Amino acid sequence: PYTSLGHLNTIKSWDHIAPMGRDQFVKIEYPGYLCSPGNGTSFVKQTERMIESATNPVARLRTRYYFVVTQRTVTFTNNDFPFTSITISPGRTPSLKPPQLSNPPGSLGNFIWPTMLTGEPFQFLIEAVDHDGHVWPFHAPLMWVNAALVDGPEPGDPSIDAAYRDPALDRHRIPTDGKRFAYAPSTTPGDTSFETATLHLRGELKDNRITPHLVAADVTTPAAKALTPQAAGFTMRYRQDYVADGFASDPAPTDAQIFGEVVDLAKADDLDADASPNVYPGIGFGSTERSGGFIKPDQEIALLSRAKGTTGKLAAAAGAPGKFDPAEFLGDALPRLFGLFDLADVLGALGIDEMPAFVTETLGAVQSLLADVRALTDTIERAVADAQQVIDDAQAAGATAATWATDTVAQLEAIGAQLLGDVDALEAALLAMLDPTAPKDADAVRALFDPIQSAYGTIRGAVDTIALPPALATPLRRLVDGLAPYLETLDTLEDTVLSVISFLEGLDPENLEIRAKLDWSPPMVPWPDATHPVFSVRQAEGGGLTISVEARVSAKSEPRVDVLAELRRFDLDLIAPDSLMALHFERLAFTAGSSRKPEVDVVFAGIEFLGPLSFIETLKELIPFDGFSDPPFLDVSPAGVRAGFTLELPNIAVGVFALQNISLGADCSIPFLGKHLSIGFNFCTRERPFALTVTFIGGGGFVGLRLSPEGLDLLEMSLEAGARLAIDLGIASGSIEMMVGVYLRLEGDGGSLTGYIRIRGEVDVLGLISASIELLLEMIYDFGTGKLVGRATLTVEVEVFMFSFSVSTTVERQLAGSNGDPAFAELMDVAPDATSTRWSEYCASFAPTGAV
Repeated sequence: PYTSLGHLNTIKSWDHIAPMGRDQFVKIEYPGYLCSPGNGTSFVKQTERMIESATNPVARLRTRYYFVVTQRTVTFTNNDFPFTSITISPGRTPSLKPPQLSNPPGSLGNFIWPTMLTGEPFQFLIEAVDHDGHVWPFHAPLMWVNAALVDGPEPGDPSIDAAYRDPALDRHRIPTDGKRFAYAPSTTPGDTSFETATLHLRGELKDNRITPHLVAADVTTPAAKALTPQAAGFTMRYRQDYVADGFASDPAPTDAQIFGEVVDLAKADDLDADASPNVYPGIGFGSTERSGGFIKPDQEIALLSRAKGTTGKLAAAAGAPGKFDPAEFLGDALPRLFGLFDLADVLGALGIDEMPAFVTETLGAVQSLLADVRALTDTIERAVADAQQVIDDAQAAGATAATWATDTVAQLEAIGAQLLGDVDALEAALLAMLDPTAPKDADAVRALFDPIQSAYGTIRGAVDTIALPPALATPLRRLVDGLAPYLETLDTLEDTVLSVISFLEGLDPENLEIRAKLDWSPPMVPWPDATHPVFSVRQAEGGGLTISVEARVSAKSEPRVDVLAELRRFDLDLIAPDSLMALHFERLAFTAGSSRKPEVDVVFAGIEFLGPLSFIETLKELIPFDGFSDPPFLDVSPAGVRAGFTLELPNIAVGVFALQNISLGADCSIPFLGKHLSIGFNFCTRERPFALTVTFIGGGGFVGLRLSPEGLDLLEMSLEAGARLAIDLGIASGSIEMMVGVYLRLEGDGGSLTGYIRIRGEVDVLGLISASIELLLEMIYDFGTGKLVGRATLTVEVEVFMFSFSVSTTVERQLAGSNGDPAFAELMDVAPDATSTRWSEYCASFAPTGAV
């Protein structure tokens, strides 16, 4: 057998007719396989002596080359391939360009790329059956491999894959025009299917068989396209645990069911290396303005799951194998929750069944019809290509028969071109049906089927009327009869099309749209721990997080996105374990959309003042906390949302005691861009302090407090008291007052305490001349620097008729502390090499004009 002779003599058959010692007919058949599917295919070299013409009766040797697919269908069981079987057409190629016969010298060659006489690679028709049983036709060039390399004694030859994936040819990349392949067995049809632009294949020689493998695929998902229409696709490959064991690698049916991962195409070849891309693809929603500032539902796409579609990454920690990692999935979706902690900190590692999933709703009937019509197109193309085989066979029967066959095939090709044009028109009509504004004319669509029926009748008549020898007529009739089943398909298509038209006519065009939804309500844990939580959710009362995103894409309107982000029944302890205030929330929700204004809904359940602020507990009874559900004011700006109220209280007067200008206020601030949520409370304000009078002694003040989960943002408190005496003698009047007060300001880690005495006297004569003198003595202590500063300011003001002037002088003395004073080098930001950009800029600012 040829397998024992090596690659120089791999011959399957040799037919040689040489009457009177002169070659008349030589046909040599070389066995091989098509890479990468592995279909058995013979390469044929056929030489015949033929008379040129009746006027020039010279018999010359004519050689032609073609391929015969001896194994039309092959099946696959490997998990790293999206198809379970592949059928190759045509069974015999037309005459092709002579191959290069120099690898090695004197041999047939190990590898041949079938090439058309025009120099283009021959496109085989591949009918692939995916894991959902769908048949997908597409065209691709295939490489013929000498059988000696496959059937020989050596177990494998890496040169096969190297030749198939030659970067100079780049023919292992197969465009598939967005066909929706099922990459793994599905639970529900479509849950492992992705629209595919390109397949990147390789061929492996193992166990004397060429087996195809998917290196990577360029895919996209309809849900991601609907949510982010401008998003590009991504490259995926099979995960190695799925390749080894399939879905049996999952420890439980509800676990990961991960079969694919997003990769960098340049790294996809190395199966043992991390092929993660530098930047993962994702679905973006812009800034947190669309979700209230405390959630931004941007998501990375890293894995492909049968249970959840596109998902984020899995946790790599040893303690959480096969678990979903929210931090990896969300990426920077939530920079800070209330400015204090990440969302992942309160979610922890979740099971794969708790991860978010996309759900897409769309009209699929027309898409299914388009797939059937495109399959019909491919079948017609294959039938016209197979007709070339008939004319090739006719050449061996004689010149007259060859002429008849040539005329018949010419007619078939012309009618086939017309038939393809009719089918293209039908496909265009079906695509137009997806336009909600286009009229649905059933008669016009039905009329598109008539030319197709007529073209088939013309083909049948051409074959029946032309007189051909039985050896030629029989294969031609068999070829035409092969189209007959598609006539029945056309009848079914026509009925289906009319049904879809009826369905679409019953819809309101304004409401014909594609919808994509994301809903997620994961369990939550206390933060930072369960012992002294700053943030905790009352899960027993139904508390938790809900993220809901719904996108709508319509033919008549711009894409719309609606976002709901809601935290329910949670508590904030500011700041445990040294608590000052406990805030109890019923709901903190934000709804926004591309077609409406953002809305905030904050419902407080109560406030508890704790620790040093427990004295305010008495004032708490005056605050109506349900006011936040329908707040008196709601300010929405690019910076954030602020909701709150101010409550005016009546004056209180009892005998010589009078309390006036009393007000209480509270507000909730939710910044958009990653800052913290904060709560403010005030008893009066700096601009409107309360006034307290007891006989001739009066005073006033205010208290302002702003807290966040990070701690105390601001505490302002001012109290002052004093006495005032005034006298009015008619032509002259005067007064004198003295006030003593204290002002406390705590902000972040810093703060100051100020004590002051203000003495003021003034006199006025007939309202024309007035004079006043004020002495302000201040003692300021800065907590951050430890400085104690004394300051005295004397101000004299004189007013005569309509003219006035004032003179002020200040004396300041630092009584204690020097912490925090920067040195000159620190002010100038001097580098270790004694250079300073700031000093250079300072000196240059005084340089003369034009100086260098």
